[in-house]
Amino acid sequence: MLTMKPPENAYKKQTKILKEIVQRKGRATDLFGIEHLVVMVLCAWLMLMPAMFVRWYWGRKGYFSRKIAVEVYAIAKPAVLGGLLLWARSYPLLSIAVAVFFLLDLYSYLLGLVLLRTFYTKPASATRSLVMLGVNFVESVLAFAVLFGATSSVAPAGTQVADLTSGALIYFSLVTAATVGYGDLVPIGPAGRFITIVEIASSLAFISVFVSSFVGNLGTRSGGETKSHPGNEAAQQGVAPDARPRTAARG
Repeated sequence: MLTMKPPENAYKKQTKILKEIVQRKGRATDLFGIEHLVVMVLCAWLMLMPAMFVRWYWGRKGYFSRKIAVEVYAIAKPAVLGGLLLWARSYPLLSIAVAVFFLLDLYSYLLGLVLLRTFYTKPASATRSLVMLGVNFVESVLAFAVLFGATSSVAPAGTQVADLTSGALIYFSLVTAATVGYGDLVPIGPAGRFITIVEIASSLAFISVFVSSFVGNLGTRSGGETKSHPGNEAAQQGVAPDARPRTAARG
């Protein structure tokens, strides 16, 4: 049975990629202008996100420890948001701060899936990636529900009384994310309209990432070694695809 090489230090790996992008060498030679600037800023920004710390800390204990830690982190965020939703109106500033931070973390990661895909390897399991994107979608819906609740910016149509249950807030956030809207609940005030606009735009971006991930994984055998994609915590950055050593399947 083949043994798996320990994962590279997450910060060291990301620093190598950032240096490559800044110097426009290797896989970054085609970057130019605003594209180059956006990719460079995003790569540096991702190093500030807690997910990078999770990969670095647990990566020292081995690949599978890091893989499990990343999954626990991804699942813990929706759980925290679900609990926070119950107290959103009682602690509005805290609720807004946590929800905004989680959304920045989430959509930075999703942008990385698209804009930095050249610099990473594809995930070992396409199925796992799609499941994790589903968890990310739940996180997004709950985060916006917390924002609606903390700002008291959603009310039944024809009223200005923003006194909805947690379930109603989740319902409104979900139909907004799906861009359907039945008209029974409506945003009120500038805050409600702003949050609604941001959620619709974010959801459209999320859907494009989900479709891109799904289409990109068509024909890819789950658990096999494939080419570039940032969702794989065991990515071997800096190694040309043809020179990458074959390893055991990583389910």
